[in-house]
Amino acid sequence: MSGSRRSVIVINLCITWILSSVIYSLLYYAGRADPLSPDFIPPDESYCFLQAALISGSQVMYEKF
Repeated sequence: MSGSRRSVIVINLCITWILSSVIYSLLYYAGRADPLSPDFIPPDESYCFLQAALISGSQVMYEKF
């Protein structure tokens, strides 16, 4: 079925899931999520504020489901 189209809802769900997983993992990607590692550096406040703001904004994306 090469002519079939994917539902917009499925595509929106996939994009929302990818974006939210990246947002929730920002401190991990910055290398500041494991306090038990020997080279742990506490995250700057800017990382925490950025992640908190993005998490608050990303919750709106799930309202349509």
